[in-house]
Amino acid sequence: MSRNDWESGELTLPRAAIVPIRRAIIARNNKTADDALTLAKKVWKEATAKEKSNGHLLMEKVYATGGTRRYSYGQVTMDPNDVTERACEILNAHGAHYPTRPPQKQNAGHLGATASAFRCGEATVSFDSATGVMEWSTGENNRAVERAHDTWLAQTLFDEIKKVKWTRGTGGWFTGNDEYNQESRHEGAGGNYVTMAYGPVGAETHPLRTEPFTKSDGTRVTREALSAMQTKLWEKERRAEAKFARAMASAGRGKTSAASTAGSFAPRHNSAPSGYLR
Repeated sequence: MSRNDWESGELTLPRAAIVPIRRAIIARNNKTADDALTLAKKVWKEATAKEKSNGHLLMEKVYATGGTRRYSYGQVTMDPNDVTERACEILNAHGAHYPTRPPQKQNAGHLGATASAFRCGEATVSFDSATGVMEWSTGENNRAVERAHDTWLAQTLFDEIKKVKWTRGTGGWFTGNDEYNQESRHEGAGGNYVTMAYGPVGAETHPLRTEPFTKSDGTRVTREALSAMQTKLWEKERRAEAKFARAMASAGRGKTSAASTAGSFAPRHNSAPSGYLR
């Protein structure tokens, strides 16, 4: 479904999980860079002099050779693997007014072992090794969340997150919103909502949004267990609401309420009928 949307949030990761996740992302990025460089070299070798002198024509050739369809009005299908887009970057093939360049490895976007921030299409992720916090965000655009999750970056990230052995106090959740929710006139609609949750922290507050996970001691928290946690959370909330209602009712006994004195101290022509004030 076509809609403008976005998603962002933070997860506190166990310290032992950060390096393996970063390494997996770096390895996948560098594989993408290698594939893009190979594609760029192939395109450059096969391109005519006219195509090499025109960034738009060279870009079209990259799409055609890389298997990414191009539509009218400049629209293209997104390449989840980022290979065709990066090949265009290597060749600087973005449009007729861009000076093209022969393929060189230095323009392929390879990353070193210490890289901690990554971006692909609508997806952005960064890691803070000092705090153990991972930040995830998408753009705000038409189907931005879907496109972000389709990228190699998101696929690699969330595949690695599934392997995490979560420790106490780790986890978190993402929030988001979309144009239909923002325009809704229903009670409670319009505000940001939780889209995904992870680990013990996510399970404590948003069990139904939490992905099944494994604790550091090997215990598996299943979907059934998370559903049971949600039921207990609802029961706790209902008990708290009932307790509050009883406290309010008790506080009102033997005391003069605003409703019972409505209009008593006002001019009679302006007095409100009993029960009007709340």
